[in-house]
Amino acid sequence: MRLVDIVRRVVDVDNAGIWLRSGTEIRELTVSDSIAASVGPYLAYYCQIDPWSAVAKMRDRVTLGSEIYSEDKLLKGEFYTDFARHFEMTRPMGVSFDIATNTTVMISTNRGSPGRLLDDLDKARFSDLVAHLKGALTLRHRLGIERSAQGALATAFERLAFAAIVCTPEGEVLFANDAARTLEAERAIRLNGSQGGLSAMTAEKTNGLRRLIAAAATRGEAGSLALGTDGLVLALVTPLPGARPELNQGRALVTLRRADAVAGPSLELLRQLFDLTPAQAHLCVQLARGLTFEAAAAERGVALSTARTHFSTILRKTGTDNLRDLLRLLGSMPQINHM
Repeated sequence: MRLVDIVRRVVDVDNAGIWLRSGTEIRELTVSDSIAASVGPYLAYYCQIDPWSAVAKMRDRVTLGSEIYSEDKLLKGEFYTDFARHFEMTRPMGVSFDIATNTTVMISTNRGSPGRLLDDLDKARFSDLVAHLKGALTLRHRLGIERSAQGALATAFERLAFAAIVCTPEGEVLFANDAARTLEAERAIRLNGSQGGLSAMTAEKTNGLRRLIAAAATRGEAGSLALGTDGLVLALVTPLPGARPELNQGRALVTLRRADAVAGPSLELLRQLFDLTPAQAHLCVQLARGLTFEAAAAERGVALSTARTHFSTILRKTGTDNLRDLLRLLGSMPQINHM
């Protein structure tokens, strides 16, 4: 059941509305089905002339509309004659409270004619409910922010060209991106091994990896380890920023990549950041791989002079002075998959 319907039943009113404001902006509005048609006109215009909106300044106090605005005056005004009367809104009852910095919830209720207008008895009943509503809506708001942040974090991890895994101190995998799942498919790691959680392909390597994860999650220490019998998969284990080891909520970030993987940023990232042509971006990647100008030109099938002309333009566009500066810049850039 929706929260507005719970309010309607408990307070014994015909309809209810809950809206969330960030500053002066209405970010969310939910109402009973019987007055759903009022939402569009209200947001488009009538919220600007709503005489009852003053309840927003009266935090944590249930208030009748008649205590804010004269009912005689209301019946003669544009807000009532053109809007409120069509939804039998004559004497609403409302409350407002803060659920976060610069975030306010307003709840309005109304009992339409020919029923009894809302009065002090209804205020008392509504007041008993407010503390519970405030707790529920504060929790809902916090969970919404956390889910949004988690979604953004997952999206960022998915775009990394290397494997990224978030673990608990015990090695339980909370998140693994596509690159990590690819390594698992290649039998380089196990995301849920026989010992439970993130594992290497041998017991010895798994034990070493688990020690690094526990140290990162509980003590904030970082470490690295070569996984697999061939040593080609390198693991870097670091504490995840923002985790709370003191509350047993520490998390470790495990990043893995093959030692023989091509270093450097993607072609598309170079083009977007520095306005490079495809040929110039490709030369950057070749130089980051350690190729000489001669080898790079031969691999691309172009003249050495053409490669050097591209290089001069690359230095100008990237703001670097020489090959050493350019390689330092390329090495510091993240590897990101572009979608």
